Amino acid sequence: MPNPENQHHRQAAQTPAEKMLPNVHIVSAPESTEFHPLAEAAYLNLLNAEQAALQEGAAPSVLPLYGQALKHAKAARERTSDELSGLLNREGINLWFERNKPEKFAVLFLDARNFKKINDTYGHNTGDDVITYMGQRLTSRLRFAKAPERYVEKRKNPQAKDAVAGIGRWGGDEMLVVVDLKGVDDKDDSKVVNVIQDKLSDFGTYTGTNNEVSIPISIRSAAMIGRASDNKPLSDYQAALDAELIQLKEYEK
Repeated sequence: MPNPENQHHRQAAQTPAEKMLPNVHIVSAPESTEFHPLAEAAYLNLLNAEQAALQEGAAPSVLPLYGQALKHAKAARERTSDELSGLLNREGINLWFERNKPEKFAVLFLDARNFKKINDTYGHNTGDDVITYMGQRLTSRLRFAKAPERYVEKRKNPQAKDAVAGIGRWGGDEMLVVVDLKGVDDKDDSKVVNVIQDKLSDFGTYTGTNNEVSIPISIRSAAMIGRASDNKPLSDYQAALDAELIQLKEYEK
């Protein structure tokens, strides 16, 4: 019979960031960054066995990997997750990109219109809550990769195909989305991107925890297609898209 005192050790529900990088604690551990895939699999099997034993009442002190895994998982979550949005942070989205290595992909860079006005009018605490809201809306409107499975989404547009995505907060109200376009015909790339941008153009109205405010959240975005053969880091795509967003902001004035 499971020991009630050990129930709190059971794995908590994963955040979107943890689902996008489910084994990040292994990859990010300083002493195991070059883990061979077979060694990583063996490590995971042993860790899963220890977690099962823990749920059946085994004392954590007799499980050699448990404490080490918790330490690595906590440190990795802090390094790769964004606390406000629940998404990956800049390091995390770069790691997602390295691990998934899509052959062809769309990169979208987006922010909220008038976010500075939100901070100035309602205060930075409300601004932080809006960032949390944006993260929730992004993860509800896009599907993200979860190793070893991949979530896929059938979109209404028959040209839009299936997609998986890595979603991260780049900084402030700026979010970076990478969508794997595997299986999408080259001639349909722009159609798929347009569908995604349309899907992310309006995040509805943020009302606060007690309906104390009513703030429409409208999103602007810029997008481009990339390929693994380009051999570019995400920062190169982000820089180009950031310049495009700056032009859009000037046009909107």
